[in-house]
Amino acid sequence: MRPAALTLSPDWLALDMEATALNSTPVRVPRISRQSIGVAAATGLILASVVVAAGAAAYPTRLVPSARFMFPDWLSGPFAGLGTQMHLVAFAVALALMIVLYVVTLTHARDIPIRWVIGTVVGVHAVFLLAPPLLSTDIFGYLAHARLLSVHDLNPYTNVVAQIPGDPVNQYLGQTWPKALPAPYGPLLLMGSPVLVALGFAGGMWALKLTAAGAAIGSVALVWVAARRLGRDPRPAAALVGLNPLWLTWALAGAHNDLPMVFLFVAGACLAVAARPRLAGGVLVAAVAVKATAGIVLVALLCGGERRGRVLLGAAVASVVIGALSFAVFGPDLLNAVPTLLEQGQGSSRQSVPRDLSRLLGSEYPLPVLRHLGTAVFGVSLVGLLGWAARTRRWIDAAGWITVALLATTTWLHAWYIVGLLPLAALSESARLRVAAVVMTVLMGAIQLTP
Repeated sequence: MRPAALTLSPDWLALDMEATALNSTPVRVPRISRQSIGVAAATGLILASVVVAAGAAAYPTRLVPSARFMFPDWLSGPFAGLGTQMHLVAFAVALALMIVLYVVTLTHARDIPIRWVIGTVVGVHAVFLLAPPLLSTDIFGYLAHARLLSVHDLNPYTNVVAQIPGDPVNQYLGQTWPKALPAPYGPLLLMGSPVLVALGFAGGMWALKLTAAGAAIGSVALVWVAARRLGRDPRPAAALVGLNPLWLTWALAGAHNDLPMVFLFVAGACLAVAARPRLAGGVLVAAVAVKATAGIVLVALLCGGERRGRVLLGAAVASVVIGALSFAVFGPDLLNAVPTLLEQGQGSSRQSVPRDLSRLLGSEYPLPVLRHLGTAVFGVSLVGLLGWAARTRRWIDAAGWITVALLATTTWLHAWYIVGLLPLAALSESARLRVAAVVMTVLMGAIQLTP
């Protein structure tokens, strides 16, 4: 008996042909969009920030040097109990991750929705506002000089914190904090001393934190406005400044007075860009009255800006007004701030380019030849870049490169000094200056964490 013939129905043939077609079609893996990468990196920055803030608030470590004797609730802040203890090595890893995420966010900033950029900037600033004061005791140094003036009736420009050893502020100051140095800060900062003292330790500290956060957010907002006025996409400019890990962890979390200075000089730059030269000159003088390094921006504008005569007039009027007010409060002792600044400039911080080079040559402290070489390099850079600004009118670029030269040659270097460079790089015409700002972020973060 012959077997029945195998027959296939038309429906089976159609299914077989469809399966063959599917098997022959290459599988396409969905491509991740640039927007998705940028959003993911920005989100990662927020998460890493929360981990750092909560870890620092969990237990007293070197991340919060003011807590070496005690860590009360008002010092640890609202993140206390929300994280696990973080030591310096873990922080170094977290900082490295934040820098990587920062670079990725920068390279994709033009693809990230505006609301996401703004939300990320506001979010990370809120996190580090609520974190305990990180990596420095300077915030209590500001309170110490305020107490010199308002509690002990001692002029902070001629007296030192070492004269009040019994004051409770001393237990929150670090061992290396310069208690034998008069106040190197500008008079506009110290005029707020009565308010800080009236708020007490906790209130004064959080008032300084809030001031730093307001100045930081305000600076980013002004960079955004200035970038738009210059005809550029504001997202990369805002991200370069407001998402920088050193800006956040050192300057903002530590509430350094560099941030109010930066806010004022960015406001002056905005006014100059908006063709308000007299106001620009006046606001930049106010920035110098907070911290002297803002003078770099003022001098660059006077050399390379438009309507320089009007800038000079505004600066002169502001100098008279602020000078008269400052002398009324502090008297002629205010002039002692100049030698104090010079003395501090001749000092040596734990890490700097001249000091690290000296270590390679067998000296623990900066060698005199390297000090003199650094001074010469900075002087030549200053004169050359100011002359270049006068010829090209690119005064923002010149101020940025002068700041780079200062950071590379000073023996008194701290990680938060990067904040003076970031807004200038963000508003610069030079892509190289922006790259230099990112490179210096990496290097300054690395050397500050080196033993």
